[in-house]
Amino acid sequence: MKEHAPKEATTDGKLKFRTPSIKSLRAEKENLTALKNQQYEEFSYVRAKYRELQTVANNVNQMLDLEHPIQKELQRERQSEASQKNKFSQQKETGQSL
Repeated sequence: MKEHAPKEATTDGKLKFRTPSIKSLRAEKENLTALKNQQYEEFSYVRAKYRELQTVANNVNQMLDLEHPIQKELQRERQSEASQKNKFSQQKETGQSL
């Protein structure tokens, strides 16, 4: 990023700043906007590629059943917890006691 206001020393030792011109500010804004748009396009492309590769990797793992036993156990635990919560909320709604 450009520094707009060059510093000049005054006779009392304080720094004096020049105000940048509107023209230079607009030019810098235009350059930064173009750079932002270019980087966003690159980011979008990379994100789409990443998602595609994640999908392919998940599909291959699912076809080959390559999930680790720990991941399978965690998934079973989450499913049982979710079913217990669901059962509890249904009993609570109907007024049944545990």
